[in-house]
Amino acid sequence: NNEYSGKTINEVPTLTQTPKQIIKQAEKTKVNILAYTGNEPLVSFEYIKEIADNFRRGKHILVTSGFVESIPITELAKNLDCALIDIKSMNESFYENILKGKLNDVLTATKLLHDNNVWVEIKIGLYPGVHDNLYDVNKLISWILNNLDSNTPLHLINKGVYPEILKKAKKKPVGCPTGLC
Repeated sequence: NNEYSGKTINEVPTLTQTPKQIIKQAEKTKVNILAYTGNEPLVSFEYIKEIADNFRRGKHILVTSGFVESIPITELAKNLDCALIDIKSMNESFYENILKGKLNDVLTATKLLHDNNVWVEIKIGLYPGVHDNLYDVNKLISWILNNLDSNTPLHLINKGVYPEILKKAKKKPVGCPTGLC
């Protein structure tokens, strides 16, 4: 993603294929798994859903930040086998102030996937200055145990550097010691 970040659409190599072409190519090459990943695949929800609805012989994996409404994720869950959800933080103000979203929406989507028999894995990127006291990790583990189950894999990823969105955060919200939540 860093290779293409900040580039114009004309500077990024693209391949335009319809869902039918993707399915035909997958069948021709005997692909067993289709993974919807890269940036945020749910911005192309209808495209992904059409592929998942019509490519029945393979497995479907979704890698997402989980910013999706309940109805679309429930529809997509019917044909998903696995989802890896990238939960950025368990701090609501981090989602609201930095990501301009709602943590509860991500948690709801994650639970809906699990409740619809999709194998769910969760990852959280650990950033210095944001996750120093492991509050997010402890809260996330508690949420997983209370809402999913103890077999849900949790991937802790050492990020070591801040993404651009964290560097641009200038205001320090009340109750946020680092200014990054």
